[in-house]
Amino acid sequence: MQIDRSKWFYGGRFETVYYVSALFSSEANKFCCLGFLGCHIGLSQDNMNNICLPFKTEQVWPHKLFEKTSSIELYSEPKGTNWADVLAHINDLKKVHSDDRESWIKTGFKELLGIDVEFVGEYPE
Repeated sequence: MQIDRSKWFYGGRFETVYYVSALFSSEANKFCCLGFLGCHIGLSQDNMNNICLPFKTEQVWPHKLFEKTSSIELYSEPKGTNWADVLAHINDLKKVHSDDRESWIKTGFKELLGIDVEFVGEYPE
């Protein structure tokens, strides 16, 4: 699965403009990491537009996203929450180095879902 940095809606990127974090934001024309997953499994932008988390859609998502956190160590994830929330939190963290964020997302998708993530493109200036 590819995450295009130029289309990625991640924490801290829009500090001066108000956008609601979403799987896909038509206003920003960007996806969060879970939105890229949605595209990967065949969902359309309309099915994800302005929806903050997968369990708020009527679409079918990998069941493991909704399991409680357990053995994967990404960062100090909140215990007892589900993996969709953890990945969304990592995506939305404001003061984290992009290398760390990318590493945590790669690890989470690989260990949890068996999906290799490749980050492509450049960050917008």
